Amino acid sequence: MPSARPAATLARLYGDLAWLWPLVSPAECYEEESACIGELACRYARRPVRSLLDLGCASGLHECALRARYAITGVDLSEAMIRQARANNPMGVYAVGDLRTVRLGLAYDAVLLLDAVNYMLTEADLRDAFETAWAHLAPGGVFITLAEFTTEHFEPAEPRQSRLEQDRLEPDHRQQDRVRVIMNEWHEPPEPGATQFTGVYEYRIERNGELITERDEHTFGLFSIDTWRSLLRARFDTVIEPDFEETASSCPVFVCIREE
Repeated sequence: MPSARPAATLARLYGDLAWLWPLVSPAECYEEESACIGELACRYARRPVRSLLDLGCASGLHECALRARYAITGVDLSEAMIRQARANNPMGVYAVGDLRTVRLGLAYDAVLLLDAVNYMLTEADLRDAFETAWAHLAPGGVFITLAEFTTEHFEPAEPRQSRLEQDRLEPDHRQQDRVRVIMNEWHEPPEPGATQFTGVYEYRIERNGELITERDEHTFGLFSIDTWRSLLRARFDTVIEPDFEETASSCPVFVCIREE
């Protein structure tokens, strides 16, 4: 059973600033990665892949790219993200839940844990997330995750600026306005030996002639690649690390099989 954990704190992008998500993370950003995930799942699973669970699904854009091939279920801690996921993928099944502890009582042919794994802040969090994935896999099913931040390769991101623009329909569907956002983002260096660090996102938003600035801080986990390997191997019978040609990813990707 997963151990008791303090309630997770959501960054503002998943709460009061969730309306910015389609600008910050548009659908086209997911197409290539989703195609690769589908190929990995079919290549390594020991059973036909027809159902897929996305842990930490956000607005469901990975599933939008995969829904033609799989029956989709998604879980996210953010109610705002789940609302967007349901709108983006009406045929999918979505639920609010903590990926460290959620139990749906169902088994899937494939389970994904992608960007949301970055928010696991302790080894216990990471272990519980992997336990959740294992608990939802059918025998022969495949679990896919990735280690975006590791102590061996971590370098604080240099300040970066993005200019985002979108026509946005107001909730009454009668007025459309133009939203312009300048997003500045950077990583604050972690303390020596720390297992977490802070990503800072500053949004300068121009909307209806009004200019406002919002700041959002995200706390991310930071672990060694050996910690990832050890925790995955402690739970899964088979742990595979495909090479770059298979994943087209700049960070380590793990494909894990539940054999029993």
